[in-house]
Amino acid sequence: MKIINKSIIYLLILFISFTLKGQNNEEGKVIRCSTVEYEQYLQKKYPKRATLAQFEKWLNPLIERQKKNKSVLNGIITIPIVVHIIHSGQDVGQAPNIDDRQVLSQIEILNNDFRKKINTPGYNNHPSGVDLEIQFALAQVDPVGNPTNGIERVYYNHSKWSEDDVNNIVKPETFWDTSLYLNVWVVDFEKSGLLGNAQFPSVANVPGLNQNGGPDDTDGIVINYLNFGSRENYPNGIYGGFSFDKGRTVTHEVGHWLGLRHIWGDAYCGDDFCADTPQAHNANLGCPKILNCLETGDEMVQNYMDYTDDACMNIFTQNQKDRIRTILENSPRRRTIVSSEKEKSISLLVNDAEVKIEKQFTGITNLCINEPRKISIINRGINDVNSALIKYRFNEGTVKEINWKGTLTPNQYALISIPEIGVENDILNVEIVQINGVTDARGSNNFAKVKIINTAQAEAFFYDEVSFELQLDNKGSNITWGLSNSLGEILHSGGPYSDNDPALIQEKWTLRDKECYTFVIKDTNKDGLCCDNGEGYYKIGYKENIIIREGRFSESSIKGFRIKYLDDQIIIAPNPVHDQLYYLFGSKVGTSGIGKIFDLTGKLIKEFKVEKNVTNSEDISYLSSGFYLFQIITESNSSSIIFVKK
Repeated sequence: MKIINKSIIYLLILFISFTLKGQNNEEGKVIRCSTVEYEQYLQKKYPKRATLAQFEKWLNPLIERQKKNKSVLNGIITIPIVVHIIHSGQDVGQAPNIDDRQVLSQIEILNNDFRKKINTPGYNNHPSGVDLEIQFALAQVDPVGNPTNGIERVYYNHSKWSEDDVNNIVKPETFWDTSLYLNVWVVDFEKSGLLGNAQFPSVANVPGLNQNGGPDDTDGIVINYLNFGSRENYPNGIYGGFSFDKGRTVTHEVGHWLGLRHIWGDAYCGDDFCADTPQAHNANLGCPKILNCLETGDEMVQNYMDYTDDACMNIFTQNQKDRIRTILENSPRRRTIVSSEKEKSISLLVNDAEVKIEKQFTGITNLCINEPRKISIINRGINDVNSALIKYRFNEGTVKEINWKGTLTPNQYALISIPEIGVENDILNVEIVQINGVTDARGSNNFAKVKIINTAQAEAFFYDEVSFELQLDNKGSNITWGLSNSLGEILHSGGPYSDNDPALIQEKWTLRDKECYTFVIKDTNKDGLCCDNGEGYYKIGYKENIIIREGRFSESSIKGFRIKYLDDQIIIAPNPVHDQLYYLFGSKVGTSGIGKIFDLTGKLIKEFKVEKNVTNSEDISYLSSGFYLFQIITESNSSSIIFVKK
């Protein structure tokens, strides 16, 4: 009875604490870490990936052997890092495109924590606290041997990211060789309360299991930009609440990436397989003093693998060190990164610029028309870059020129739009011909090419009634908005509103089929709806189908979307499909019925209920890659469409 009462009290404290913590983020409660959920996702997607039990069965004998024979990895280990900052065109220093100094503050925190550096927040005098003898450095050489500063700014014509899109789009399109670099993605999550997650290491040489369980193109950690870096070390950065603004989210997730588990073992009084971390009841919040499960002393709430506030954390233990060093000696990709030496600099040249073609989001976007492809030029030399002659062409067509002028100091970049869009399957070739009026001194980073995909106009597949919702902040007098059609006619508008009255504005609009609409919202105070003066936002959509949702912008935000009634169509998006089949169907198909999935031999794979006017989804993660037929049969009709399972 005593244990049950303690458990109930603890869970109540946990619930209340998480609710209060969540008020520091824009929407919803804080999700400190989603690594466990991500691991479950990977195991479902890759059945031959080791379960956690299989992982421990593989690892524990290796740890004992490492303790007995001592590590072959002696001294300090340096791990090179590449930080991919995902943005949608914001200037450096504007959310979520954090500046270099915020990145450097995070590297400093990692080194303080993993090295237990004296006179830093990473130091402790706890008898179990140890120096892991691991340090981190930004990469100085990219995967093809060109110079870099280890900070890659990646443009997408898309803003907030779901975890699925990060895993299926962002990571595979941007990763650097994960056997040579620790890849860190800094993103603006759709769930703004989510702090981060990591990909757990893989096992090696276990019969029946893949040596590299899970793909290499997703291996690394993903961090909310609000929780990357340290406010104490760099106060001018962009941070979330004060509980998680000291860089310990990254320390925690790198711990997972190196094989550490939560100190409560992800179960009530569970096992983290480290004997010197006292058995914990569950995740701890804040910085409490709480008796451990065996009542032999306090729980180690200062451990980096708990959920306590950043300011509370400062301990890695010897058993955690043994575990990490064993992973670095034996786990695929981890054991090769130790000797990659990508943090060692190469000689810089006087006039050297790099060109890259930026990304296009290939899901259903909220763009009304095609956006011109963007390229970046980055100064990788010693001199400032003041001008650049860039040539481009589609396929073997006419070569065209862009004469860029400006000022780029070393490692600064400029985002440039190419006037033409190109058509499906075109190959866009881009080349830097000159910088500062002379030939670029390093030719190996002067070329880029990409195949154009998904150039069809992006459409929002909704019906005639569209809902608009505007949650004002406390400065309503600064806010105005308007919705216009393709002729520029204002169809709906609002504002300015009253101050200190954060009202919820709700409207329903009837919009025409096959029409393109532009929504503009302006803030004369240039701080958007969130978060300086409250937690405002706006959204446009149909039921649970969201066309646009946004809260953070500066002076204004402009979004476009297109309405198309479905009629007799079935829409699948995205197609090819990864794990979830998302679909809609029109009124001429019917109102409800049965959905069926067939393989190309005609074999029925799955059957389920469907309903019109709802974004339906179906789990198809278990299907093999290939082509499938999706059919909907209703009381009045039937329709079918082919989709590709990746």
